[in-house]
Amino acid sequence: MRDWLDHRTGFRGILKDLLEEPLPSGTGWWFVTGSIVMFLLTVQLVTGVLLAIFYSPSPDHAYDSIRFIMERVTFGRVLRGLHIFGASFIVIAAVVHMLRVMALGSYKKPRELNWVIGVLLLLIILGFALTGYLLPWDQKAYWATTVTLNIARSTPLVGNFVSGLLRGGTGLGALTLMRWYAAHVFLLPACLIAFTVAHIYLLRRHGISGPVKPVAGPATPFYPYHAIKDTISIAVVFALLLTCAVAFNAPLDNVADPTDATYVPRPEWYFMSLFELLKHFPGRLEPIATIVIPGVVVALLFLLPFIDTRPERAPRQRPVVIGSFIFVFAMITLLTVQGFRTTPSPAAQSPQAIAQGRARAAGQTRGPVMVEDVFKNVQVLKGITVDEFMGTMGLMSSSLGLCCNDCHPGAGTDKVVWESDENPRKVRAREMASMVQAINRDNFNGQQVVTCWTCHRLRLTPVQTPVLDRFYAEAGGELDGARIDAQLAFPANIAHALSGLRVGPVTELNGKFVYLLQGNGARGSFVSMYFDMDSGLLLRTIRYTPSKIGKVPTQVDYENWRVVNGIKFPFKWTFTWLDGRDSFDFTDVKFNLPIDQSKFGEPVLTPRPALAQAGR
Repeated sequence: MRDWLDHRTGFRGILKDLLEEPLPSGTGWWFVTGSIVMFLLTVQLVTGVLLAIFYSPSPDHAYDSIRFIMERVTFGRVLRGLHIFGASFIVIAAVVHMLRVMALGSYKKPRELNWVIGVLLLLIILGFALTGYLLPWDQKAYWATTVTLNIARSTPLVGNFVSGLLRGGTGLGALTLMRWYAAHVFLLPACLIAFTVAHIYLLRRHGISGPVKPVAGPATPFYPYHAIKDTISIAVVFALLLTCAVAFNAPLDNVADPTDATYVPRPEWYFMSLFELLKHFPGRLEPIATIVIPGVVVALLFLLPFIDTRPERAPRQRPVVIGSFIFVFAMITLLTVQGFRTTPSPAAQSPQAIAQGRARAAGQTRGPVMVEDVFKNVQVLKGITVDEFMGTMGLMSSSLGLCCNDCHPGAGTDKVVWESDENPRKVRAREMASMVQAINRDNFNGQQVVTCWTCHRLRLTPVQTPVLDRFYAEAGGELDGARIDAQLAFPANIAHALSGLRVGPVTELNGKFVYLLQGNGARGSFVSMYFDMDSGLLLRTIRYTPSKIGKVPTQVDYENWRVVNGIKFPFKWTFTWLDGRDSFDFTDVKFNLPIDQSKFGEPVLTPRPALAQAGR
């Protein structure tokens, strides 16, 4: 049989050429790096194909398909772990391989083209990591890709075209995900295979460079002498990779929420230096960080064998090249470390963590009014403030497209009995609230991953909720929110009203590119402010107040800016809540008018009326 196959395929000759390749005497362990890269590429290919069997590249199903892989597919968690952690392993291996080639001068004549192809392969590997970002469709995927598209948009002359090509539409959505998926599983693999074949062909044509100082002795065949070194190295690397995949969960953030502009994307470590570099070149200087500096570094990598043409290979005889690589490596390391220190992790961005931090920093001398002190028959949503409770009710009703009287007949009149459980819909809503809490507690360590909106997603505006000020006084979160809104009306107060101020990614708002400024308010609230890139005017403010089942947004849009006494002022304000919208058009604005200061005093909590009240 073997003779029959050899006669028709010549496999014996192929194996002989592969296994008996002569290697220079003294070829040591440093020359196993290329084989490690090839092995890790194979791992990524195999695990990627297996993941693609279960993955659905659409915004509606991408996140759920990843969850399905990790929770339902046999060894799915390990499979995804091999692919996710393998991306970091292959970046490390490729960089180490390139540094080895540089340190030993293996890029010199006649191997210049092989070096150029190697640089291209490194960029393709980074391209795999970049396009794979969006595929889980979680918070990190969505907002990190938003940053990437903004970086592409900053490219001079062709920025809008490139970002539009990558985005596929007016916003980041289904077309974007499909294009990035196609690049990840079709375009980049085709390029990788083509350049890998060319790389190996040139390597076989010219042979490996061998030690810097030739070692006396005959050439040794690849098999078994160097093959043993490759096998041992690959086994060690795979053992480390498998350990990471088994011992650690591959990260998966909350499902992507395009409305949650409070999220600060934290890129993977191999992109952290570029992310941190952006902070040092804000605004119109951004292309320096996104195009100029990376472009110069990549261009010098391509040109290295044509610049350093001297035959000397010893590192001591090439101080400029070695020193330049050490400098670049040190700067990348410094920026990466600084990026991890200044960029909050997803856990640190949770409302609970921010609220606890602010409480420790400021101290709470007066406790907020709790829901148990105001409402009767509260069984599930206990231990929260009145305002958080009402925000939770509003979020539930708007998520389901309902209004108050769907669960509380007679809501909005004096005949409603709030604590009554006669309505089955109210009892069911209580059960669903318990279910949401249990899911988040048992599966996500108490973080708000699953909400009413996760499953229902009914984008209907509910009937206006009844006014409940007669039942309780304004207290706690809403009072703090109103205070923040008042303070933000004066730009000089922004730094005092908010803590942890940071500049978020450049994004689009109503067809305009805007800067995003974010900060933390009282009791775990977040504030996002959108400034027009061209005029610098504030276009929108969104305040997010945490609740038991999600974030409650309050949005203010500013339009029709006019100059009053040398100061620009918006003459149209639009307030949007979960249960409605109000718009105010000013006809005249005057400054320094006398105002009774008592109107801004904190209201006194009045005793609860005898009218029965209830909650869920």
